[in-house]
Amino acid sequence: MSKRVLIVDDEESSRKYLSFVLTENGYEVLFAENGLEGIDKAVKEKPDLIVLDVMMPKKSGIGALQELKRTDGLEDTPVIMLSEIQAFIKKAREEIDSDETMDKITGLLQNVDSRAEKFLLRFRQYRKALLNEREGLIDKFRRGEKVGVPVLPDLFMDKPIDAEDFIQAVKELIGTD
Repeated sequence: MSKRVLIVDDEESSRKYLSFVLTENGYEVLFAENGLEGIDKAVKEKPDLIVLDVMMPKKSGIGALQELKRTDGLEDTPVIMLSEIQAFIKKAREEIDSDETMDKITGLLQNVDSRAEKFLLRFRQYRKALLNEREGLIDKFRRGEKVGVPVLPDLFMDKPIDAEDFIQAVKELIGTD
């Protein structure tokens, strides 16, 4: 029986691409188009790995991750979080009026030797997104619901996804059959 991967992404092209890469490498693929649907599917199907896009409708990937890691039977399921560094660069261009600064940012993010810096920048973005989730966490706490410490995914990966890097990451997290 092949290992199952749940892809949770609102972009159909991303789902199709990742599905192709995974099935070509012997994995079974499940889909969800938003965070709420992803949580429901993960609870029902118990995949071996979950791939979450950060920005999605109905429930963000970050909100879905927090809920998944607090769900019995899914707390140890590895999660790859997909971020869009190019979207980050586009947003930065709207807010920074300096070509020199933008060249430095773009160079840092595209430099193969800057994996640590990329991780730190993604983590900063992730931390900011967690702050956006805080209102929901505060509401849950006030209602007496269980609220844990925000968790990180097992791995961040940039979109567009490099097929070889993606499969290597999947194999490292869950192996193959």
